[in-house]
Amino acid sequence: MGVLSSITGKLRAEQTRWKALVFCLGAAMIFWLLSALNKEHTTDVALPVRISFDHTRYVPVRPLPDKIIVNATGNGWDLLIKSLGYDTEPVVIELDRPDATPYILANSFRSDFVNAAGKLNINFFLSDTIRVAIDDLVTRKLKLQAELKGISFSDEYGLHGATVIEPDSVVVTGPEILVDSLPDVLVLNPAKKRISENLDIEVPVILGAGLLVQPSRVMIRIDAGPVVIRTIRLPLNVEKRNSNRKQSNDSIQITLRAPEEIFNTATPSGWHAGYPDSGLPKGEFVIPQIFGVPQWVTILQIDSVRVK
Repeated sequence: MGVLSSITGKLRAEQTRWKALVFCLGAAMIFWLLSALNKEHTTDVALPVRISFDHTRYVPVRPLPDKIIVNATGNGWDLLIKSLGYDTEPVVIELDRPDATPYILANSFRSDFVNAAGKLNINFFLSDTIRVAIDDLVTRKLKLQAELKGISFSDEYGLHGATVIEPDSVVVTGPEILVDSLPDVLVLNPAKKRISENLDIEVPVILGAGLLVQPSRVMIRIDAGPVVIRTIRLPLNVEKRNSNRKQSNDSIQITLRAPEEIFNTATPSGWHAGYPDSGLPKGEFVIPQIFGVPQWVTILQIDSVRVK
């Protein structure tokens, strides 16, 4: 018991000494920090900036800078306060023609930055140029089109009609340079899915940053059902060389997948094939174009024809 008491006493004494050492080190660090903060230092400080303009007429093409870095000298406390962003009102830079202002020289607003720096002395700007990209705010209406690359069908099923988008257009608002770069028709691709019946898919309309789309989501209605594969013959119209006349005295064979009711007549109304005979050498084989077939009917094979 005496030995155990002796060891316990030594451990307690060691813990007391360590606590005293940690306390002394902490006190020394605090004293050093307080002493350093009371001295003058030179360092880089970020001062807040706010670019002001008419937001009803103009819009940023990319995010605007919200600070500028200056090299400043001052009391350690003042430098710490400014570095933490306390007691610093942003420097407001007014732009009358933001679309015609690609950059701003910070030195032109030196007095404003001096006021924002307070007790600090600004030595120089690390970058004197504030680059901005602001454009006219415009609105444009764009048509929508569905592309069903990700949609697959169960065996013996396929499209029964045209795919419908509701609504069929969206309104895009944003910088003119970005809005004008958009195509006239936006193509939407529903997520991959295997179907065998009619389906409504909600699809987001996603464009680049800085563009607002209304509505941001649309509904794509897919008309699907049982289909069959059939081979039919279509009249072949050949546009003769150096003539506006079309000659229809032949036919070709095509294989397609469609609802069975499509094949109630031997040749659906308006369906035909053709190719322009413009300088093609005789005997050459060509694949005619198919006209009048609805987009939702899948053409699997087209016979080639020999130029006469």
